[in-house]
Parts: sequence; structure tokens; C-alpha cells
Amino acid sequence: MSFVDFWPEYTAFTNQGIDGGFYQSDFTLTTASGSALLVLLSDNLE
Repeated sequence: MSFVDFWPEYTAFTNQGIDGGFYQSDFTLTTASGSALLVLLSDNLE
């Protein structure tokens, strides 16, 4: 898995069969409104 920082608020990931990214948002989730737990599994996380 590879990570690339494009700017302080966005990081992309590639090379695990799916590509995507994470961005910083002003929206805040709580347990009352529900939220997701993302888990990334890789044998070679660099």
C-alpha cells in the first residue's frame, strides 16, 4: 500500500486493488449519529 500527501488536508492511497483517499472535513460524527470504522490491512504498509 502506498500513501501520497497532496496537501495537508488530503492523503491518497493506492496499490491494494482499490484506490482512494482521506480528507479533513469540518463535519464531525458522533456515536449518537453513527459513524464508520475504516480498517486498512496490508502485509507491506510503508
